Amino acid sequence: MANNPMFEGNPSRKELRSAVTGQMAKGFGAAMFVVVGIGVAIWVMYLLGTLLPPESKEAPDPSYGWHIEQPVAHRLVG
Repeated sequence: MANNPMFEGNPSRKELRSAVTGQMAKGFGAAMFVVVGIGVAIWVMYLLGTLLPPESKEAPDPSYGWHIEQPVAHRLVG
C-alpha cells in the first residue's frame, strides 16, 4: 500500500471518490458471491428433496433419541 500514489501528496476529491467506489464495488461483489452461493446450495438441497420417493417424506422422525421425555418428579405437599 505504500506504493499507492494516493498516499503521495494530497489526492483530489475525484481520486478519493474513485477509490472509495472501487472498494464498495469489491465488497458488493464479495457479498453477492456469498448470498448467491447460499441460495444455490439451498436450491440444490430442494432439488435433491424432490428426487426422493414420497414414502420417505412420510417416514417417522429419525431423531427419536433427541426427544427423550423425563418422568415428572414427585411434588412434595407440605
